[in-house]
Parts: sequence; structure tokens; C-alpha cells
Amino acid sequence: MDIEAFRKAGHDAVESIAKYYESLEELPVCSKSEPGDIKALIPGKPPLKGEPFEGISKDFERLILPGITHWQHPSFFELYPANSTFESIIADMYSTAVNTPGFNWSCSPIATDLEFVMMDWVAELFGLSETYKSTSKTGGGTIVGTASEACLTVAVAARERALQYEFEKLSNEKNQSNQINHHELSNHNSFHQRSHLHLRKRAQMTGKLVIYGSTQTHSMGHKTALILGLEWRGIEVSKEDGWGLRGDKLRKAIEFDVENGFIPCMLIVTLGTTNVGAMDFLDELVKVAKDYPTLWIHVDAAWAGVYLSLPEFRKKLYLEIINQSDSPFNQNSNGFSKKSILLTSPGVVHSFCTNLHKSGLVSFDCSIFFIRNKNALTETLKLTPHYLHSKEGDLDTAIDFRNWGIPLGRRFRSLKIFFVLRSFGVEGFQAELRRTIELTDYLQELIRQDECFETIQEPSLALTIFRMKRPLKEFEKEGIRWPTCLEEQEKRLDQLNLRLAEMVQATNQISFTPSVVDGKRCFRIAIGRMSRKCHIDQAWELFQTSARTLK
Repeated sequence: MDIEAFRKAGHDAVESIAKYYESLEELPVCSKSEPGDIKALIPGKPPLKGEPFEGISKDFERLILPGITHWQHPSFFELYPANSTFESIIADMYSTAVNTPGFNWSCSPIATDLEFVMMDWVAELFGLSETYKSTSKTGGGTIVGTASEACLTVAVAARERALQYEFEKLSNEKNQSNQINHHELSNHNSFHQRSHLHLRKRAQMTGKLVIYGSTQTHSMGHKTALILGLEWRGIEVSKEDGWGLRGDKLRKAIEFDVENGFIPCMLIVTLGTTNVGAMDFLDELVKVAKDYPTLWIHVDAAWAGVYLSLPEFRKKLYLEIINQSDSPFNQNSNGFSKKSILLTSPGVVHSFCTNLHKSGLVSFDCSIFFIRNKNALTETLKLTPHYLHSKEGDLDTAIDFRNWGIPLGRRFRSLKIFFVLRSFGVEGFQAELRRTIELTDYLQELIRQDECFETIQEPSLALTIFRMKRPLKEFEKEGIRWPTCLEEQEKRLDQLNLRLAEMVQATNQISFTPSVVDGKRCFRIAIGRMSRKCHIDQAWELFQTSARTLK
């Protein structure tokens, strides 16, 4: 394809995308494809000779769109939103055009510099303190693909920080002074200086490190522990606590582990859990953490974090605690090296993550995380073979983001944030989120007015969870007896809600997530920016009319 052919194909593609959005409401929400359908539609081998692009682009509608679940559909209420904007789509076109890998500052200076500025913009938008910004001495933010990647990245830093602390603690103990080579233990980050003794000690100690979360924590917590060879503790939470993790339960779990020789390494505090949108009790958890200086607190607000842009929700999302500036390590740092102190945080919360690609108006993928001490990343992840040296990096006049994460190459994602925030502005960004809250409140009121349905819990931001709580009057008119035993009633309700979910899903007019909360089958409705009041009305009417046919 030459430039002229690209110009024509590009215009055609934009027109096709525009028509897609114009007709989106008319499409079925979910694909009806079966696994492997595409294999019957395309050859098993690539073509020997090239084909005209006009035919290739037409196959997007013929072959690809039928297999798409339309996450931008206004009646898509499943899981959590993954909403895009036209500004973000255009930014992706530009970033793909320049196609910079962005691992060093010198690769494309603007890719690094714009990311720093955009992270500071987002920190300002969310009300994060100066300690999270690049303008501070130690903090800053960066962009990764997903919240799972952010979790794994900070867990590596948390592991090394905990090991550094424990090695120095061990070498400081008088009763170990004649048995351990202090120099070997304190230089654990220098691979070429590690002795066999040190490697054995490190392996033993690593296996004792524990990552904590709750039974509502995203699976990324457990997966991170599996990848790094650490222990995972999913602490039980209860309905009485709104499914949030409380401080007393964390303390009990840590005390049990410490008594059995384990070392607290990292706590994943979730603000907006995946299933129910629960908020862990961050104010209680940080008080526990102050007694365990090896414990890294990572706040995972993958879905809910963007609502920090709304001042009225900052208390609910614990912004004051997230910004708290005292550090437990700073209170217990006597006798430790400058290196250990270098790895500490200026606050109890060490890192914070959210996904702009959920409700933050930026196309997938764009997950951001902030860290209050970038040294904890760079001291752990900085590796510079000869082919990656640069003048700016060697002189420390520029930051190389490859030292902040696991991948070497990085997409130019900051351009999407730049386009979106400039186009919407703070007020426009806030207005989009407030509308999702207003629609959630509206749905909540519809449920309250119907005696046959109930919410499982109070809505969490733009998430509503509800179920059918009793049969409709028509059910009783049919002469079908309703059990008097509460246990039997719950069994029948579970059956009714399962059938209702299947009936509504079979229409393919809306998409939602059937779930189980507190042992009860229920329906999750997560509202995104594409939905309007009419779509909530249509969804609710579908639930009501489907319920009337149940027997």
C-alpha cells in the first residue's frame, strides 16, 4: 500500500467506524459465534500472493464484526465498562503511525516527557498529593497495560524491599554476628557478589514472604504470588462489613503468619472489588500496617479510582488516607543502611493503580499506577546492557521508563490521555462520570418501586446488584404454591433468578453479569458512559416482562 492508497483506505476506515457507532444500538449486544467458527470462514494458510486491500477491509464487516461483543453498546452492562472516545481512537491512530517503542528517553523524547506530564495531570485530576507527582523528589506515575501488570510490577519492588529489610535486620542481630557475613547479606541486589550462602538465605526468605488480600480481591493478587513464588492469603470478608477487608481481620492473619515464621510483604487494598464493588477499610488497614514496616500497601482501584475526580466521592474512596504522609519505616529505621531508607515511602500507602480504560474515557489499554518512591522500582528493575546505554540515561538527566516496569518496549499511551483530557477538560470528564452515578440512582429507584425485586446491597458508584425476591402475582394466580420454609424459598428463588437471567440473556438486547453474592443468585448492572436513561428503561422493562413469564 502506498501513501495514496493509504489515504483512501484511511478515509474509508474512518467512515466505516463512524457508521459503526451510528448503528451501534441496532446491533445485538453480544456475538452469537461459537468457538472455532472463524476457522470455517478463512483459509488455514496465509495467501501466497497479496490481495487488494479493498477486499480485506470489507472482510472486517463480513468476518470480524459478527464475532464482536459490542462493549461500546449502550445496553452493555456486563463486568465493568471499557468505554472509548473518538479522541482516544484518533490518538491511537497517531501513536501507531509514529510507532515508537519508548524504552529509553532517547527513543522518542516526547513519549517519555509527555507521560510524566500526563501522570501529573491525572494526579491533579484525582486530588493525589505532591508525593505522587514527578515534580516531587521521589514520586511519579507511569502507564502500563493492565492493573494486573501494575500489581506484578510493584510486587517485585515490594519483595526486594522486604528482603532488603529482613537481611539487614538479620545482620544487625547480635546473636547472629558470628555466623553471618554482613557484607554478603546486605548486598543482595548485586548478582555477581552473591555467595551460595546468600542465595540459600534469599531463597528461604523469599518463600516466607506473604501477599495479603481478601476473598474479594481480584485474581491478579493470587496470580502475582504464584508468579513470584510468594505466599497468598485471601482473608475472608463478610456481608456485615459490606464485603470489605477490616483491620482486625488483617491483624489476626498477619499475627498468625509471623508466629509461624512468615514475613508480611504486600497488602492489596481494593477500592471497588470486581464482584460487588466493595471498599476495603483503608483507614483501619493502614493502622495495622504501621506495626509491620516490611508491608507494602498497594491500592488497587482499577474500576473505582477514576471517581476520585469527583470531590463528592473522595471520602468514600479514602483520598485522605491515600495521601497520608507518615511512614512506618521512617519510625523504625534506626540501624538500617541508606539503601533500605532509600527504598522506603514517604507515606503509608506506597502505590496506587486505576484503569483509565474502564470509565476514564481512554481506549484499552491504559492502566496507570503511581508510586511514592520510584527508587523502589529502579533499584530493583534497572538493568542496562551495553546496547541500552544512552548519554542522557548515563548522566541521569532523563528518566528511562524501562527501569520502572517489566517490559522493555512501551506503547505511546500518554498521547491518548493528552487528547482526551484536553478535549473533555476536567469538567467534561467529571460530567461523564456523574451521569453514570445518576443513572445508577435512577435504576436503584426503579428496583425499589417494584415489590418483586430487591437490591442485594447499596449501589457502589455505578454498579447495581439486584435479584428477584418473590414471584409476581401472576405466579400465584396460576395456583403454584410458594414454599413456607425459608430455606425452600431461597432454593426456589435461586431457580427463578437463574431462569430469569437465561431468559434476558437469550434476547441479546442487553448484556449483564449473572453473579452470586452471599449465596444468592443475582444480576450485576455496571453502567458506562454510552448509556442513557432510555437504555436503563429498556433494560428494566426487559427484566420485568421476562419475570412475568416465569412459572
